Amino acid sequence: MRDKILSKLAKLHANHPWRMLIIVTAITIICIILASQIQISPKWSDMLPKGDKRTAEFDRILDEFVSASSIVIVVQGEEAKIKAFADTIAPKLLAPIPNPENKTEKKIYVRRVDYKQDVDFIRNHGFALIKESDLKNMRDIFRNPNLVPLLTNINNSFEKEYIEPDEALSTREKEDGAYQFLNGIENWLGVMHRYISGEDVSLKETHSAVDKLLLGEPYFISYDRKALILNVIPNFSMMEVFLMVEGTDAVQSLITETLKDFPGVQAGLTGTIPMGRDEMVYGTQGVEYTSIISMIAIGVLLIISFRMWVAPLLALLNLVVGLIWAAGLSAILVPVLNIMTLMFFVVLIGLGIDFSIHIIAGFTEMRALGNSIEKSMEGSLLKSGMGIITGALTTACAFFALMIGDSRVMSEMGLITGIGLLAVAAVTFTLLPALLVIRERRREKHFVKKGNIQKAESKDISFIFLGRIGAVLKERYIFTILGAIIVTALLIWSALKITFNYNYMDIEPEGIPSITLQDTVLDKFDLSMDFAYLVAESVEESRQLTDVARDYSSVAVVEDISLYLPSPEEQKKRNPHIEAIRHFISGTECKDLLSEKELNVLKQELERLKMNIIELQDLAFTGGQDKIDKKCGEIVGYAESENNTVFSRLESILSHKDKNILSRTNSFQNDYFAFFKNNVLKMANEESISLDNLPVSIVDQYGNKDRSLFLITVLPAHNIWQDALFLYRFTDDLDEISERATGFPPVFRALIDVIGRDGRNAAILTIIVVFILLLIDFRNVGHALMAMIPLLTGMVWMVGIMHIIGRQLDVVNVMALPLILGIGIDDGVHIIHRWRREGYDSVKTVFASTGKAILLTSLTTMLAFGSLMFSLWRGYGSLGTALLIGVGACFITTVFILPGIIGWIERKKE
Repeated sequence: MRDKILSKLAKLHANHPWRMLIIVTAITIICIILASQIQISPKWSDMLPKGDKRTAEFDRILDEFVSASSIVIVVQGEEAKIKAFADTIAPKLLAPIPNPENKTEKKIYVRRVDYKQDVDFIRNHGFALIKESDLKNMRDIFRNPNLVPLLTNINNSFEKEYIEPDEALSTREKEDGAYQFLNGIENWLGVMHRYISGEDVSLKETHSAVDKLLLGEPYFISYDRKALILNVIPNFSMMEVFLMVEGTDAVQSLITETLKDFPGVQAGLTGTIPMGRDEMVYGTQGVEYTSIISMIAIGVLLIISFRMWVAPLLALLNLVVGLIWAAGLSAILVPVLNIMTLMFFVVLIGLGIDFSIHIIAGFTEMRALGNSIEKSMEGSLLKSGMGIITGALTTACAFFALMIGDSRVMSEMGLITGIGLLAVAAVTFTLLPALLVIRERRREKHFVKKGNIQKAESKDISFIFLGRIGAVLKERYIFTILGAIIVTALLIWSALKITFNYNYMDIEPEGIPSITLQDTVLDKFDLSMDFAYLVAESVEESRQLTDVARDYSSVAVVEDISLYLPSPEEQKKRNPHIEAIRHFISGTECKDLLSEKELNVLKQELERLKMNIIELQDLAFTGGQDKIDKKCGEIVGYAESENNTVFSRLESILSHKDKNILSRTNSFQNDYFAFFKNNVLKMANEESISLDNLPVSIVDQYGNKDRSLFLITVLPAHNIWQDALFLYRFTDDLDEISERATGFPPVFRALIDVIGRDGRNAAILTIIVVFILLLIDFRNVGHALMAMIPLLTGMVWMVGIMHIIGRQLDVVNVMALPLILGIGIDDGVHIIHRWRREGYDSVKTVFASTGKAILLTSLTTMLAFGSLMFSLWRGYGSLGTALLIGVGACFITTVFILPGIIGWIERKKE
């Protein structure tokens, strides 16, 4: 039946090639229109099952919360310069920015820029935001702003808060609080030293020192004060792909332009939107570039192999049309591709060219024997067509087997690659034969005019050396089979030792700012950009979830609206302390230091403060709180630098018998006293805080548009990519906190689990489906098993070789395992088909002719997958390497195992 269809198709091409071209052209135009509608999504959550709770919650967060899609600007340089840069760039970002694609057009891309605390709100409600236990320990600081009592109270509170308790630095929150307090003390003492030494100090600098002591550092600045963060909330989200690219590029252009006025300052973009933009742009470019590279490489290889240039170019034209058909069908079935499913184009280049090679090889072989165009085409389709049909169906069904899983990325990849492969096969049967017929007729006419028709016949271009290898291995079948068993056993042992790489950063593009700046943030701020989200349906639920999350050791920081909105009960507990502060400071007046005795008390309190900081330094060193240890060292010094600290400088100048010291000290006190007192009175505001009187800038960070939902951000205690066990512990803890926990860590962990499970199930189903199809095709169990042996051993060899060369499995290349089952089956199918048609004792002919075809198809497929290694997105390179090894392994096992098995079978028949 199939032979009759193929014979009729050959005659149709031979007699009416132009009709076939017209039909194919019409379908191609329709597919081009359809393909133009394909969209690309940068979201990793789109790779999980549609019903997955993490995906649904993540999509809801992106839709509800403007702060969930952000652009983070990381600025590096000297402290004064980076602060000036931030103050300059922030208003520019809020103004219309030129469209990078059209400089004459300006758009407002940014909704809000957060790079400072809301100082006014903290100034007016500061004490209400401090925990009751901390307020109890620290309230004495605010009783009396006069210098000596203030230092005495700072020491008393310091000892209560940080020296006496056993767990003073037990949490990241307490550690950061201590760091801010130390930073405020250092700055305040530095200004004090400048006054006493006789420098001119402006009131602005003095007031700034008071603010840092009372309110903390307003800028989002790093611990070493050499990096600063601006969190830019755009007017678009990750859902709006084109705006995401355009807006990110516009912000980057503005930064580049502004940096010209700030020599020595560096600034770049990271965060969810720049990373999404880079993944999409570099992923798309990677597919485009690798497609072009592989097409060129394949064309050169075919021209060299076939020793002609027209037929290989026709094969590439056929492939391009097939890809267009595949893209058109993809637009109907999966209109939105992601960074993983986008690779189906490259997979189809590697596989789709195979069909053309078999047709051309068969056709040129028949023409070399002197057959007519019609007979040659019929012979080619009969010899190669069956193998192409079987190979296309088995490979497509292998891809369709990927659809059984829950993972959208694997399911969609299987669907569009399977359908795409069938589309390329359909084009190969409808377009390529017509092109070959037209080309051969033109050649015949050309040579007939010259009176030498023999020259129009093609040369025999089979690979004789493959035939000889096949014949030798067949004759020494025992050696061949035993050798294959030994090598396979060794590679099984190697494959069992392969490990899994959980580091997401290892599949990202290398060297681009959005990736490298994540490491900068981790190093400078000790914060991971890979945080998780929780959503609460009320402020109270947000508060409860935050309290629960803070108790987990895997959690470093939890940010939610309760930071600025304590519960009514908490506010009530804090009110007595706030009232006491207001009562004491209201009646306090500025009193000058009148005697040398009071100056000595000042020296004693400074020494006491120094010793307290040294003791805290020892506690931090013992407890492993490196940031506190380092900050204390900067203030009080280490053994090698203790003479160059703010304390040593103060001690030195206060020890001088200078009559102006007392007046300068009083000048310092007089300049800061009123500002200190007024700010404490403002912070001691007894007005209750509610959602209604919170600033919009704060509520927008945590609340959705109608304030019915509240976002909680959970940051991990360690780098989740350097420790797989910690990744699992962190995500397990999140599941315990809330079943609605989402964000990149839970999504990526789920993706690993789902792809691993679906990949295993798909591989098993693929093996079963492929075997059944081969059984139906060959109607012989033995022959079906023969075709399967190179495939299964090739997959084992692939994993074993990956381990030998130092490769690991990861969330991208693990897809190579089920994919290679679909890709690698073709070689065995074509060899068995040709052997069955040619009969016994035909190994030399089969491997010389069909062997050449599968060698070329393997090389072209390897070139296509190898080109992925040049992609900037390392995930493509990871998958390309695995598939390249897998295709090569399947070819080697086909060429070196099947002759031995055929020899064993033929010897038994004798």
